[in-house]
Amino acid sequence: MPSDSGQPSGRHPGADAFAVDSVTRRYGAVLALDRISLGFARGRTTALIGSSGSGKSTLLRLLLGLDWPDAGTVFADGEPLRRGNLPALRRRTGYVIQEGGLFPHLTAFGNLALLPRDLGWSQERTHRRALELAELVRLPDTALERFPAELSGGQRQRVALMRALMPDPDALLLDEPLGSLDPVVRHELQDDLRRIFGELRKTVILVTHDLAEATWFAERLVLMRHGRVVQDGTFADLHERPADAFVTSFVAARRGLPVVGA
Repeated sequence: MPSDSGQPSGRHPGADAFAVDSVTRRYGAVLALDRISLGFARGRTTALIGSSGSGKSTLLRLLLGLDWPDAGTVFADGEPLRRGNLPALRRRTGYVIQEGGLFPHLTAFGNLALLPRDLGWSQERTHRRALELAELVRLPDTALERFPAELSGGQRQRVALMRALMPDPDALLLDEPLGSLDPVVRHELQDDLRRIFGELRKTVILVTHDLAEATWFAERLVLMRHGRVVQDGTFADLHERPADAFVTSFVAARRGLPVVGA
């Protein structure tokens, strides 16, 4: 259904894992987010979609406290986000960026062990958790001792997801996690990620510009343009009940494969 993104949401933020109320963010003359109000329910997967520069990644960074709004309020677990509660938020929120963001001078296991070391985990506990997650994401155990440059693109993304999941967070925020992968690997990881989301039942907010990928992962789609929410609903809502002409053109802008023999 269409969203009036310029007005407060009217829902109590305590009902959501994350929420933003009338949030605005500028970078100089560029208005990245324009009075957006949204809530993200616990245990649900939501896809933020839209063209480049629509504000998707900015919104994700605000939810994690990596950036700060010029106006409006960000909520996490019903509480207004403040700089003092960011460490606790980041311990219970996994974050995955495009190409994984692994530290190249550390092995895969070394990357996985960073947060557990800060949390005071023993080496044994960290290793046990790494093996559990390797099985979950279908990464060979032997890959844990390799450096990122020695891993394939798909393996690096699996390690990045494992790193986000190490402390068993309540939520996952993923910013174009599969955008740089070749089609075959991307297709395989899409299948695995959807399986993982279903098994773990965490709150997931995923940024992608790929409508087909968004519908594969999430029932709820939030389509953004020029820093505002154009429509918030299911694919059927966007396809059959578009809020405006942009929604229609965005849904239609998918090139199909040629018909063999035509």
